[in-house]
Amino acid sequence: KSKKLLNSLPYPNVPDATVTGFFISIPAKFAKGGKTMSKTIMSKNKFINQWLRCFATDIDKKELQRCFADKFVWHIFSYKLLDSETFLVGDAARLAYDQADKSSCLFCDMYGKSGVTDILSDEYSSSSKIDSEIRELYVVSKDYSWTYIKTHENDNCGPYFYRRIQS
Repeated sequence: KSKKLLNSLPYPNVPDATVTGFFISIPAKFAKGGKTMSKTIMSKNKFINQWLRCFATDIDKKELQRCFADKFVWHIFSYKLLDSETFLVGDAARLAYDQADKSSCLFCDMYGKSGVTDILSDEYSSSSKIDSEIRELYVVSKDYSWTYIKTHENDNCGPYFYRRIQS
C-alpha cells in the first residue's frame, strides 16, 4: 500500500521516501534541472486540523469557534484558552525556538504559496530570520510535542512557543 502511494507521487522515484501514518517523508532536497526543490507533504488545512487535534484537545468547542471567527488558530494563545503559564510569548518564545531541535519538523508558511514542508530552509532556521522574512509561520516537531508560531501581528500577538506536557 505504501509503495503504491509513493509511486503515485509526482516524483515517484525519489530515493529513501517513506510513508508513516499520513505523512510522506521525502529526503530534504532533490534536484530537477539543477535547481533545488522542496516538496509539499500535506495541505495547510490538513496541517491545521492535525495541529488542533494535538494542541487544542482540552479547549471547549465554542471557544475554538471563536478562534476560527478570525481564522487564526494561534488565538488559543492570545485569548489565553490555554493556561498562560504553559506557553511562552515574545522573546522567551524566540529563545525556545532557537534552542529547539529543528532537524525533524514541519513548516507551514500560512501566507506562502506552498503547503507544508519538512525542509529546514535558511529562512526557518532562526527566530530572527523568521521575523524578518516570514509573515506567519507554524512550526511543529514531527511528533507534535512542541509548536512555534510567528503571527502576522508581530509583537502585538506572539510569537508563541508551546511544549505539550506528556502524560
